Amino acid sequence: MPFVKTHGMSRIEGCKSPHTRLYTRWANIKDRCHNPKSKDFHKYGSRGIKVCEAWRHDYRAFHKWAIANGYKEELQLDRKDNNGDYSPDNCHWTTAKQNSNNRRNNVIVQIRGLNTTLFNLSASTGIPYQTLYKRYRKGGLQEYVEKRTSRERPSRL
Repeated sequence: MPFVKTHGMSRIEGCKSPHTRLYTRWANIKDRCHNPKSKDFHKYGSRGIKVCEAWRHDYRAFHKWAIANGYKEELQLDRKDNNGDYSPDNCHWTTAKQNSNNRRNNVIVQIRGLNTTLFNLSASTGIPYQTLYKRYRKGGLQEYVEKRTSRERPSRL
């Protein structure tokens, strides 16, 4: 089979390259950070978030970093600092669940002296997320959680 050059990576024609998905992720982060016509530009580029120069113009540099830092297709690229750029020192690979806890719109609450997201609180207590969110908005979340977890079963918090 003939070899085909694709985004700087060689592969055999007709075979799926393990790098195709990674390339798409690289192209997408550049698009949302640097293309004002991107549907997600307002969440990234307009907030000043950009792709570092080493990655922005060189897929091979991004690819090399990704492979060296545990890239797997099922993982997501996460920025440690949500207000920071896409760069080697601010990114890591994480699961979808872990990544969902690093969003700007997460509700962080303090229960029993621990900071947690409503999502994690729901998972640890078994109380539906929407119920917790309504209690959070209404007030009295901590008392509600204490009452529900002490009455129904031993707390897993």
